[in-house]
Amino acid sequence: MKMQTGQFYRDKHIKYFNRCLGVLPSKYESEDSNKLALIYFSLAGLDLLGGLEQIPQTTKNEYKEWVYMHYISTKEGFRGSAIYDLHDHDQNANNIGDGNNDVDDDNSYDKPNLAATCFALQILIILKDENLVKRIDRYKILNYLVRCQLDDGSFAPGLDIDGYPFGENDLRYCMIGATIRFLLGFSNGVKPHDDYQDINVLKFQEYIKSIQSYDGGFGIFKMSESHAGICFCGLSALVLSDYNNSTEEKSIEKVDVEKLTRFLVFRQVSSDDDNDGGFNGRLNKDSDTCYCFWVTSSLFLIKRQNLIDFDQLSKFLINHTQNKIMGGFNKSTDPDDTPDPLHSFLGLAALSLISNDESNMRGKNPFLSGLNLNLKKIDPKVVISKESYDFAINLKWK
Repeated sequence: MKMQTGQFYRDKHIKYFNRCLGVLPSKYESEDSNKLALIYFSLAGLDLLGGLEQIPQTTKNEYKEWVYMHYISTKEGFRGSAIYDLHDHDQNANNIGDGNNDVDDDNSYDKPNLAATCFALQILIILKDENLVKRIDRYKILNYLVRCQLDDGSFAPGLDIDGYPFGENDLRYCMIGATIRFLLGFSNGVKPHDDYQDINVLKFQEYIKSIQSYDGGFGIFKMSESHAGICFCGLSALVLSDYNNSTEEKSIEKVDVEKLTRFLVFRQVSSDDDNDGGFNGRLNKDSDTCYCFWVTSSLFLIKRQNLIDFDQLSKFLINHTQNKIMGGFNKSTDPDDTPDPLHSFLGLAALSLISNDESNMRGKNPFLSGLNLNLKKIDPKVVISKESYDFAINLKWK
């Protein structure tokens, strides 16, 4: 019996992400407020592919400066897009991000957003910006994060004009808040400045534990349907909230790992059609490229990745959602689907996790091993390459 083989279109993927960094199709106009997210997915994808090395340093510097343009003048975080910059500070434009941008304008409607702040930090770390420690005030960002925490331990995405937490408080923002705190160096035993408080870690972890459902999964809120993407958010937040070698296991022990494992493992689809081997996010749904990462990374975080069928997963991604014409990855097996930055990056991220796992190195997965993906390792909790992760934890903060 002839062994099934596939082809990985590395060069097309690199070209796809570079196109996304240049000009996007008109359908992305509605995503202008999420522009930092699109840039993060594109640069993170190039990083895994080794494509960042092909970008001139002058261009990388332009990307960095573009990100710093979104740094709020109060130094408390980043806005998601320039469309939210409603006040005039042209005379101070050259000072944004240099530590001297004390603008007296009214910032009532130009508040930092936690998601934008997280994406901005990830981008600057992917670009290996050593000046990050000088150009942002991590204590002011931490203080804003603390003010976004609610009494139950969860986080809102930002503050309203009166300075109160505003917006949906669910596990997505718990993960985002924990990631910000980690990337700013406050989870590696670094004590916050005397003038600033840390988040309430215990309440934060207890809130996450309280969201776990009867089936082991996590939903957006208590008593809501379990969702694979939200499971990742909860696990990542737990690990990052007290991440060091002595407490990582304790944070995971706050949830029922056995029930969670069962919920996650049953997300891998077994069928007679093209959905076979992929992962869905909820019961009775088709496979979706993004859940191939959310579920796989969750199982890696609880050290149960041995329960994944790596070969079937890689066949789903390589043969059915990899876009062989444009590069990138489609969301689903629908022939009318086109790639987008989110699914393209997460498809690569899933392949990076399983192709760099030790069990694959032992030849247990012939299809996956035969692809010779040569993708950089990815950190499953911060969702950046291991190389970028190492850069982040070695930053010399003031």
